Amino acid sequence: MRSASNASLTRSLHILGPILGRKMGVKVRIGGSKACTDGNVIHLPSLPIEDDEAAILGFGHLFHEANHVRETDFSVDRGRGFVEGLVGALEDIRIDGLGFQRYPGGVRDREQLIELLVRQGSAKSAKAGDPPAAILETYLFWRLEQELLGVAAASAIAQESEALFRETFPEGVATKLDALMFTVAECRSTADVVDLSERIARMLKDEAGLPPPPSNPEAVANRRRVERHRETRRARAQIRSPRSKPIGCGRRSIRALLRPQYLEPIQPPTSTMA
Repeated sequence: MRSASNASLTRSLHILGPILGRKMGVKVRIGGSKACTDGNVIHLPSLPIEDDEAAILGFGHLFHEANHVRETDFSVDRGRGFVEGLVGALEDIRIDGLGFQRYPGGVRDREQLIELLVRQGSAKSAKAGDPPAAILETYLFWRLEQELLGVAAASAIAQESEALFRETFPEGVATKLDALMFTVAECRSTADVVDLSERIARMLKDEAGLPPPPSNPEAVANRRRVERHRETRRARAQIRSPRSKPIGCGRRSIRALLRPQYLEPIQPPTSTMA
């Protein structure tokens, strides 16, 4: 039997879905194995009996999927195969960056969610022997999660993903990918993310036909540190440039939105999502 506190959590998630998504009629359905949305229905995974873990998973996943409802254009063709995977990873970063601007308290929920997923061993990951595309996508996602969005809980898995990536790909690919992927901070739409993903795919295709250049390990390491510092500062400045004011819940969890002063009427959407 579901506990009273678990039932209260479920009601809270149903209330928060349309508020966070800023869209009338958004439904929240709980059950299944993963979190996802089509822009009209937010699907959340089945929640555990433990109240603390249930709240972390519920609010953390809801925040992310509601960001998709509010920011993602579901009518845009995401491509296929490798490009589609890149679009998914980069769009996740773009929409959560916008979510943190609008709801700063969401940072706390995201931190707690990532920490829990890593501890459970269910966070997105890749291992030696996996397809190179999966290794690259995992590295790209976790490095941006840590360095661009500033999610500290992603630090360890980002470092592990980077080590595997650099064992798998040549230095030229790593340098060019780093230069490209941080420009997600400049993307203003899902279509921009698709364009960036296609540019990354073209870069990889071009690099595949080139012989690896000779390298001085110490010089490469120094250059990488300088480039990383420069890219991170530039990208963070882009993504932290506010285009909309936060609604006022400050650095508290998005659960603060359940308080009466945050339950403002939801306005109809200005554009229709597919």
